[in-house]
Amino acid sequence: MTDAPPVLPPAGWYAEPQNPQQQRWWTGAAWGEHIRPTPAPYAPAPSSPTSAGAPQPDHTSGAAASQTSFDDPAIAGPEPVARRGFFDSPFERPGTPRNTPGTLSLVFALLPFAVIWWFAPVGLIVGLALAIAAIVFGIVGIARARRIRGSSVTAIVGLIVGVVALMASLLGIFAVGMAALVQASAPTNLEVRLADSVRTVTGEPMRVDCPGSALPANGTTFTCTGRDSSGTVVDITVTMTSNDGAFEWVIGQQ
Repeated sequence: MTDAPPVLPPAGWYAEPQNPQQQRWWTGAAWGEHIRPTPAPYAPAPSSPTSAGAPQPDHTSGAAASQTSFDDPAIAGPEPVARRGFFDSPFERPGTPRNTPGTLSLVFALLPFAVIWWFAPVGLIVGLALAIAAIVFGIVGIARARRIRGSSVTAIVGLIVGVVALMASLLGIFAVGMAALVQASAPTNLEVRLADSVRTVTGEPMRVDCPGSALPANGTTFTCTGRDSSGTVVDITVTMTSNDGAFEWVIGQQ
């Protein structure tokens, strides 16, 4: 009767028969060339190969290998959630690089409206500068979002609001300038009174232009220019007779 072939151990690391302080790789059919130091703790069990020098399984090393280490990344705990900073965009995932220019763009774009409202007309100049800064930071924020593969929503919103703030500032500056121009070209109270007095005496409507806008003092004499409806230009000599605005005038043709 033929004996059954011996069952050989599976492939793995086993204690080397010649040196228990080392382990040699068993291929499942024969000893391999690779060796390594025996992992500590190691309690070698005296054994002999069952057949043709086959090793006995090292249950100690197998049990140690089956133990799970707390340093194993497969069972590591959840990563700590990165807190958002002051300049972090709420549209970006925590832990992504900051898109500070995009956030600054939105901040600078909103400030001009408050500045114009509370500090006009000087706030118009400040609002204009803030709007330009918002547009610049918005463009930089969009470019940075593409580079870091983050969200560009904040930068885009800041850019749009910055353009609106820029237009509002320019319109405000234009309106203030036009109002100042109209006020500068409007006749003074003295000119209106002098034109009314000349029209009452001569019966001819006349536009009067006097030098300066301040009310002259008593005894001051100056010359105003009058232009009637036919385009005739005349000189009107005015003499102040009191500090309250009373005056006398004499008209003469140029």
